[in-house]
Amino acid sequence: YVLANGTGPVSNNFSRNFRHFLWMDNVIYMIDDLKTHDVGHFEWLWHPGGEAEKRGIDLNITNGNSSVVVRPLYPRLLAKSDFVHDYPEDLYWEEVEAPTEDLKGTETYYSFHLPAKVDRVKGLTAIILKETPDQKDLPYMERREGKDWIGLRIHYKGKITDLYINQLADGRLMHSNSWIEADGWFTDAYMFAVTYEAGMEPAGSKEHFICYGSALRRGDVSFFSSLAKLFVIQKEENGRMKLWMDGQPKMNAGFRSEKRPKAVVVNGKVTPVVYEKGTVKVSGVVIE
Repeated sequence: YVLANGTGPVSNNFSRNFRHFLWMDNVIYMIDDLKTHDVGHFEWLWHPGGEAEKRGIDLNITNGNSSVVVRPLYPRLLAKSDFVHDYPEDLYWEEVEAPTEDLKGTETYYSFHLPAKVDRVKGLTAIILKETPDQKDLPYMERREGKDWIGLRIHYKGKITDLYINQLADGRLMHSNSWIEADGWFTDAYMFAVTYEAGMEPAGSKEHFICYGSALRRGDVSFFSSLAKLFVIQKEENGRMKLWMDGQPKMNAGFRSEKRPKAVVVNGKVTPVVYEKGTVKVSGVVIE
């Protein structure tokens, strides 16, 4: 996970220009959190660096044995065909000729336009990394949303990942909390994801991602808690709990675990296992 704040260079037009990169399995999710001073049209520019072909809602890019699929998911899908009038609210695309970086020729890049005029938008694009240019078995993604959240449900190779983006935690609230309920999860996190085996209940998830949150609960069970907002990746496998934590100079947190783990590894370092009443307690974590 990487967060880039690009507000400064474009602050004459933008009051919020954040880009998140979340890499899960073979997909990089690019989340743009944008707010402008005035309403206008948003567009996303793509320089493919290879041969590009639009297929339905996807842009396929191939360069030799390397290939990716660019799939816009929010705020709208890419219009399914070139008859954009049949999809008046979806992103429409335009090919643009521009000089190459060395100014010795021209190249084609692609502009995805949002027809609506707005001053705030969430852009979510999946960049699917294909193992071969001919790979057909790609992740299946469902757009989902509820009260104060948008997200995805991703199905791939027997696993399901639910990704949620908290619409209240994007800076629009200054003095009120940003708690949401999403599919039974309660959190103040800006974004979170849970991964579980197909056929299992989400509560059985052993993999969690929390982006700038202080708690994740389900019913009366706490899956994550902290007195400060943190960035966390949690994964349990082979009886070991692996944690990546960031966000504060010194961090204390609790994590749900059905059994006492054999070992706890935090930011690559083995730490003492402190286990009480179904919770692994981690304290004094310092970013070095």
